[in-house]
Amino acid sequence: MHGHVAFIPEVLPIAPPPIAGELISSWLLRVALANGLTLAQLVQGIEARFPEVLLRRAFVDDQLSPSARYALAKFLRVTEKNVKALELGQQFPILPSEWILRSIDWDFGSPDRFVEGRARYAFCPLCIQEMSRRTQTVWIRSEWAFVFQTHCNRHRTPLVESCAICFVDDPLLPITNLPASNGSLALASCWNCGSSLLFCDLESSASSMAVEIMCLESAILAMVAGNSPEPPWSGQLCAKAFTEKLRILMQRLTTTTQDPLPLFVRIADADPRLRHYLFGRQRPGMRIERLSWYWRFLLMIVLVRHLNSREKTGVFYDLRVLTQLWCIASTGVFCKTFLSKAFR
Repeated sequence: MHGHVAFIPEVLPIAPPPIAGELISSWLLRVALANGLTLAQLVQGIEARFPEVLLRRAFVDDQLSPSARYALAKFLRVTEKNVKALELGQQFPILPSEWILRSIDWDFGSPDRFVEGRARYAFCPLCIQEMSRRTQTVWIRSEWAFVFQTHCNRHRTPLVESCAICFVDDPLLPITNLPASNGSLALASCWNCGSSLLFCDLESSASSMAVEIMCLESAILAMVAGNSPEPPWSGQLCAKAFTEKLRILMQRLTTTTQDPLPLFVRIADADPRLRHYLFGRQRPGMRIERLSWYWRFLLMIVLVRHLNSREKTGVFYDLRVLTQLWCIASTGVFCKTFLSKAFR
């Protein structure tokens, strides 16, 4: 299907079924690979077969149009109900759209990966190992594409967003594996350099801060799926109200004003216990859904401490006031001291 498409079948000859809890883009990547295509070529083929559908202008992981849903179901030989069930809005009905990760600056990415039209993610190598062994299939879990998800709920380890060898983001190659002649399975590897993605550093025990972050992330994940929030975090608020409270809070922490850096970075800089996290390339002015894993992890640290301070004092700190103070005296000692004390 390079360039002009000469022939498109009525349906694809090989159509691996979607997996519950999988991103639509992950499923499409598996289907494309099973048919010897790239994702971009698969999208081109669907649009050629169904001219009224413009998938290249769509965000395929959520809120597909009825015509796009019909085209995917028809061409990939599943029901429209199965396609709709994979949409993030269906799996997580309370999830704010800005909490879905979007592509950032994937300089080393491939246009064949269709990165602008799908969700970004960070993955768990241990989950990938289990998938390969148990199901002979590698896929991208839906929760890996969320802003607040920095750790694996199953294995309690940090998620990984790039290849450790070539450093390319979006390294996973979702695939429906078949056993080789010797009965072994093909290892999950980076599509760019071929390095294995199954290795990770296992810590003997997580820090108390990491444990709190994982507890909050688990609570948020359950909440956006429509379950009741956990009282230690939400107080008396229902799931919808607490999600909105978190959405506003995270928006204030990540929105830049007159200061080129978002407030959560300034808060970390003002706190001696968090300042050591500030190193490497920063992304000032980035929208929350485009933050890298590292800055999302720092955001979750600030968020956990903020929620814990509310639990102890019974009130939220007014981040609008803190933002104004920082804008007025961003280089002054008073503002840094005030922020440091406020978030201890």
